[in-house]
Amino acid sequence: MNTSEKIYYLKDDKIKLLNSTLASEFELEAEIPLPQKYSLLIDDEYLFYMSMPKINATGKKLTSIVKNFVSTKLPGEDVTLLSYLVLGNSIVIVIISERFKEIITSHMPMFSNAIKVTTPFIESISRYSDFLYSDGNKIYEVKDNSISNKAVAEDIVALNSKQFIEDMDELLNNIRFPFVRKKSRLHNFPMLLPAASLLALYLIFVIGNIISVSKYKKIEAEYSAMLNTIYTEAGVAGTTDPYGILLSKAGRKNNKFEGDRLIKILDEISTVPQDNITLESFSYRDKSFRVNGIAKDFTVLEKFEKEMETKTKEEVTITDSKTSENGVVFSLRYEK
Repeated sequence: MNTSEKIYYLKDDKIKLLNSTLASEFELEAEIPLPQKYSLLIDDEYLFYMSMPKINATGKKLTSIVKNFVSTKLPGEDVTLLSYLVLGNSIVIVIISERFKEIITSHMPMFSNAIKVTTPFIESISRYSDFLYSDGNKIYEVKDNSISNKAVAEDIVALNSKQFIEDMDELLNNIRFPFVRKKSRLHNFPMLLPAASLLALYLIFVIGNIISVSKYKKIEAEYSAMLNTIYTEAGVAGTTDPYGILLSKAGRKNNKFEGDRLIKILDEISTVPQDNITLESFSYRDKSFRVNGIAKDFTVLEKFEKEMETKTKEEVTITDSKTSENGVVFSLRYEK
């Protein structure tokens, strides 16, 4: 291996510094003294690969297409546990195991601070065209920019991670897992980012309040001028309670208007023939007038309905009717 990068290799739940003559191997649960700049090489035992042809899409649209492709090929697969990268004319899809997700979750800084995160198989695809690759449990065949699985057999000669590590000179790719967030440029100032965020929110709040108050003061002035105009035209401007006096005047006017209308309606009903009809109550609300009573039978009720329509010149509707010992109890309604 000929490389100047500091490359750590994750395999069998252990981290090993590859380009070092020292015995630099650590258990995952131990404190790992990682440098400021390093790359991670993930053994393929934690991952599963498949591929699809390259398409003209990027960003969220491409991510959605890749997830739909995996759901079609592997029904029931958790598509949140995948990543992908474009290599040549192919999209290489990387599906992670639950164990690898646990490792990432427990050691997030190790992944988010790494310059590159890649695997021996991904790196091999960038170096070779058609080849067989074994991760110890699975065998992949890369041919014509496509990845397929082959049955494991003792006579198959395949490239593996050990051979790749011995021959590699540098790492070329970087897998971006969706739930790994790269470290902030302010990582050396842990209090600066939240302080800056709070300051920005405070400034937005203050400026927003100033703008809102100014806007509402202007609206208030416009409505006050309009209200004063109404008071002046109604002759109540300058009184101790212009609004109350205005309401009182409006109420008296409306009551007289409604009273005149009600008298006219009752006069119309009183002139309708009421043979075999007993009118028990009336109700009037807005423009709707309701008449409640008892008819001898349905024939009498229908005749009364027609005569009401003729007299009032309005469409009269039977809203309710039911038989009783005394005849047919009914309700008529019409708009006036």
